[in-house]
Amino acid sequence: ALTQKSHCWRRIRNCAIRAVGGDENLCQYVASQQPSLGIVQKSKSFTNIQNGLGLFASRETFVKDNIPIAESTRLFLSINPKTKALGFVY
Repeated sequence: ALTQKSHCWRRIRNCAIRAVGGDENLCQYVASQQPSLGIVQKSKSFTNIQNGLGLFASRETFVKDNIPIAESTRLFLSINPKTKALGFVY
């Protein structure tokens, strides 16, 4: 999180978006590995492979760099009461 600093000006030019997704098998695995509320924190075994152990799943990562920030967004950051004190300049 950004903190308020005196004599500090911030200017936003571009941003990046990173989206990561996985298939249902990966989702089930992650859900099964969440810690329980009990004292013992032993991981549950998970497999989706017949006659064996392991995880067969897919994952995809998409990254989009250098996305320009609209002038209206820069103006909003500089005048909005929630972000004005952070020093964004238009």
